[in-house]
Amino acid sequence: MLRPILLAVAVSLLAAGPADAYSLGGKKWRSRTITYSVKAPQYNEAIQAAVAAWNASGVRVRFRPVKRGRRPDVRIVTGRQRSGPSGDAHLGYYRRSRVRLNPFDPAGKDPAWLAQSMRVVVAHELGHVLGLKHTFRPCSVMNYGRDEKCPKPPAPWQLRCRLLEPDDVRGALKRYGGRAKPFAPEFCDFAPPPLPPEGLTMTYDPAAQVFNLSWVNNPAQPYLFAAQWVVSRDACAPAPTGAGAQTAVGPATGVNPGAGARGTYCVALWTQDRFGRLAGPAIAWVTVPGPEYLEVRSVTDPAWD
Repeated sequence: MLRPILLAVAVSLLAAGPADAYSLGGKKWRSRTITYSVKAPQYNEAIQAAVAAWNASGVRVRFRPVKRGRRPDVRIVTGRQRSGPSGDAHLGYYRRSRVRLNPFDPAGKDPAWLAQSMRVVVAHELGHVLGLKHTFRPCSVMNYGRDEKCPKPPAPWQLRCRLLEPDDVRGALKRYGGRAKPFAPEFCDFAPPPLPPEGLTMTYDPAAQVFNLSWVNNPAQPYLFAAQWVVSRDACAPAPTGAGAQTAVGPATGVNPGAGARGTYCVALWTQDRFGRLAGPAIAWVTVPGPEYLEVRSVTDPAWD
């Protein structure tokens, strides 16, 4: 019988059941190698990640792509339901075992979240193939409420990237034997740290008596949405704090940060991502012969034009 799964990352939690540890069902696979074919190429990355996780777990059974011309033990196909990242699979050994991965509309969803959700779905369904049933209380990939039961990432730019938890591996070891191997890290960054701004320049316009700043955000990080800078005399600011700090969200006009008279000025500029993380600073210098008063007026970033 096919056992559907609707992961907590995509749907509401089910009521907690009585089980608080792994539960086995179905028949044990006779072979130490379970071959599979893929007829859902849009999920190749998720399939490969889930297979790698189970194969690295220490359980004495491995998933292998089927050789050309041979019939696979398990067929991984695209399902018909459009229910968010989800799927279903036969429980344990089944003569014509099948895993179905359902399509979904990615519009409006974070790509990193979707990618990780599909990895979790596939790891969950392969757990069913091995004979693991749903659990409800422990932190487990076989738990509908995985996101609620497992520890939360310590930072908002992180995901729980570990696919298999100790309870999952204990259940598979109980059925197939082996020795548990070290687990993958619990958390990883789904958004890399911001990169410093590039090509920062600061010039002085004696006619207008202003500083002009320009820079370019790294195009590999389009989610950078702000910059913070400080113009200071004779030395560069160590952090974007204090009375002279300015922030731009897109093109902006700043005010005099207290620079004042003739002298040598440093601008230190940090880029900021949507989580508030800063990168930099990028540094530029300019010498001003006069006059007695200056204002910082023009700040441009071609990436925002």
